[in-house]
Formats: sequence, C-alpha cells, structure tokens
Amino acid sequence: MVREGERDALVVTDVGVRFGGVAALDGVSLRVAPGEICGLIGANGAGKTTLFDAVSGVRIPDTGRVELHGRDLTSASPQRRARAGLRRTFQRVQVFGWLTVEDNLLVASEWRGGGGGVLADLVALPTRRRREHERRARAAEVLDHCGLSSLRDTSAAGLPIGTARLVELGRALVDRPSVLLLDEPASGLDATEAERFAALVRRTRDEDGTAVLLVEHDVGFVMAHCDRVVVLHLGRVIAEGTPDEIRADPAVREAYLGTGAPT
Repeated sequence: MVREGERDALVVTDVGVRFGGVAALDGVSLRVAPGEICGLIGANGAGKTTLFDAVSGVRIPDTGRVELHGRDLTSASPQRRARAGLRRTFQRVQVFGWLTVEDNLLVASEWRGGGGGVLADLVALPTRRRREHERRARAAEVLDHCGLSSLRDTSAAGLPIGTARLVELGRALVDRPSVLLLDEPASGLDATEAERFAALVRRTRDEDGTAVLLVEHDVGFVMAHCDRVVVLHLGRVIAEGTPDEIRADPAVREAYLGTGAPT
C-alpha cells in the first residue's frame, strides 16, 4: 500500500515523444508512490510501450522530465536508471537461455561487484566470499518466493512461458528495486499463473515498498490488482483514478472500454 509522507518514487512530467510528424506521447504526466501498484491501460497505439521506453531510458523523450526519487534522470542511460533502483520486464519474455534459472537471477546483482576488485578475485579475499554468499542467499530467497527452487539448475532455454515470466520477474526483484515496470505480465499466462504472478508483485510491494507501474491489456487483471489506473489514448492521459472511478468514467468507456464497464 502507499506509504504516506514519502516522496513519489517515479514522476513523469509533460513527456513528449515524436516519430517524425507523429506524436506517440503528447504531454504525458503521471506519478507512482512507494508501495503503490499503478496500472497503465489503453488501446494498441496509445503510447504505453513508448512511455515505458522513455521511463526506462531505452528512448530519451523529446520533451518533459523523468524523475526517480526526486532525481532528474531524463537523459540518463538505462544502466544508470537501473543502478538508481529501476527494473523492467518486457512484453516478450527475455531470459538468458544459455544460463541456468539461478544464474539468470545472479546476473542481476553482478554489477555491484564483490569488493576488492581483481585482487579479491585472485586471492578470494573475505570481502569477496562474503559478497558472493550474500548474492546467492538473496537469489535463493527469490527463487523460493517465485516457486523456482526446484528449477534452479535448469537451463532457462525452452521454459514454459509462465515459468519464464517468473524467472524474468525474479531477476528484476533480486536486487530489491524501488521502481518496477511490468510490461504485459499476464500475457500468455493462464488464470492460476496470472494470480501467482500478481501475488508475488503484491508481496514485493508490501515487503519492500516497491512502486509498480504495469502495462496490461487484460483489463480485469488491472482492475483486480492495481491501486490506481492511468488511461492513455492517442498519446495523452485521458483519465486516472481508482479502478471503480475508471470503470465509471464516460471518456474511458467511449475511448477504450466500450459501452460496458470492465470486470
């Protein structure tokens, strides 16, 4: 749940992105607080993935600002944003198929190093051994939370999509992100897998205060699991509010949800 009195974890202000003469995003603003799960919905072409790209650093916006915990990272690289606490999953599952499930998680914390540099690697200094133990303990914890412990030594190549999405989520969570972007996390999952995925996201939110922004075409999933919903239409925000408020919003019903309210 939202933690009162804390600075917003993610702030997007008047972000614009153009492709030639076409405005993919036109003055988009949104905020996500620590401990909040915010859903982002809209029809195909609304600008959802473009916004994720702008937030994660894949694309630098033409106008506007992106801030993480009050720091302006509008022009920062994806690597710098990741080190500031941002993690992202993708619409198409991206796991390292040549690595084991456990190594897929371990690689996410490799950037922190083990302390002591090359000398520590050569002589196995205590700082290196301690850091490696901490990394593996954290990976084991996340594997357990994701129900992947029995697959830790399994190659990630060829995993069923539901399992692969859990591996990708585990990799995003192992370094304890403060902001988590989830791009269509329920795509390809059956009802049981989708509920398990949502439970893991809620647990992360509750235990670590992670701010979550998720894009999802399954409106029912969004309405069931998000605290707040933002609606994009043709590159602009046309509504935001609680799931009940979004269900009742006539502009949303006309532009995206049709004549009937979502379930």
